[in-house]
Amino acid sequence: MILMTSYRLKKSSPRNARRKSNNKKERKFFFIFSEGTKTEPIYFSALKEGGHIRRDIQLNIMERTDRYQGHSNQLGVIEDVAQYIEKINLIEDSSDIYDISKRILDGKNISYLDLYKYANFLKDLFDKDIFNKELRDKIDKREFIDAMKAIFNLSKYDPTYDEIWVVIDRDLESFKDYQFDNAIVLSKIYNFNLAITNPCFEFFLCLHLSDMKEYNIKKIKENPKYGNKTYVEKILDNLYMENGRRYKKSSYDTNILMKNLDKALDNLEYYETDIERIKNRVGSSIYGLLKEIIE
Repeated sequence: MILMTSYRLKKSSPRNARRKSNNKKERKFFFIFSEGTKTEPIYFSALKEGGHIRRDIQLNIMERTDRYQGHSNQLGVIEDVAQYIEKINLIEDSSDIYDISKRILDGKNISYLDLYKYANFLKDLFDKDIFNKELRDKIDKREFIDAMKAIFNLSKYDPTYDEIWVVIDRDLESFKDYQFDNAIVLSKIYNFNLAITNPCFEFFLCLHLSDMKEYNIKKIKENPKYGNKTYVEKILDNLYMENGRRYKKSSYDTNILMKNLDKALDNLEYYETDIERIKNRVGSSIYGLLKEIIE
């Protein structure tokens, strides 16, 4: 559980500040955390890699580490993100951590002492040994670089200018009413934006291919499970089949979605987009995020 009094978002610091030069507008950073580790990152990566993001925006898709993939409810996800950023906030208490991360990402050598310090810092942050006993020779380079990227990106967060968005589902089974209310409160206290889809992220994906008016709205909201798929997942799979594809949560073709971004935004206007009213109505507040970041 988060101690509210101890959590604070990182304030801009002189060594991390992004400075404006020649009156050119500074790029705004958007940090995207998500409940899912596959479906949502696939979508936002497609937005980024397909050139759909405004040129004055940098989209940072933050992967949830092994430590933070175990919570079964959405409030837990929000608390995880808060704790994750709070721990990275501790970097500012160590004047050399930021410089070390930049040197590592630039491919420069660092001392054994700094490497050892980083190993212990990352172990505490991610609850995982990125280094083993033979510190110099056996580094899990992928884990190490991913950790460095997360730290380096978040070290540039300026709460007066940039935005953090947490993408979660309004699942009636796992996201109880009181948890939803607490999530709204936490987002306001800690300056998060919540991109909530009722009932699930797949409904938002469906809107790229259909206005969904032909389907039973009550059944969409309840989203019962049939075998290994929910009602909305089955609809999405059928919509994919109409386009000669199949939908799987961990691997799906984003091209047909990216071609229909305008259609998705238009279709969202038939449904709820207000973050608080989504508690009881089908819709998605991802609408607000997309309106800000896409060309």
